[in-house]
Amino acid sequence: MLAGAFILAIGILLGRLLPERRKEPRPLKSPRPVCGCTHHYSMHDPETGACNEVVNGKPLRFDRFEEPIQWEQVGCACLRYSGPEPLPTYIATEIAREAGE
Repeated sequence: MLAGAFILAIGILLGRLLPERRKEPRPLKSPRPVCGCTHHYSMHDPETGACNEVVNGKPLRFDRFEEPIQWEQVGCACLRYSGPEPLPTYIATEIAREAGE
């Protein structure tokens, strides 16, 4: 009886200490619509593709350690969106009419 309890305790300890064998893979995250300029898809003009976000330009003010603390705000130089293609938007007119819209 004592030998069975000892074997059970060893099995429980090994089960806790050894890494898991059947680990399920994590689901892949969907790609975020972020351009190479690190700005979101919504910041890009749909017609021209130019980025409308402002970024830091040359420094204007410095602290006592000569580190910049204020920058000139200039427009992003990105000319077109280069990130993952977002899903198209569809409008279902039949469903909208049934819903009373």
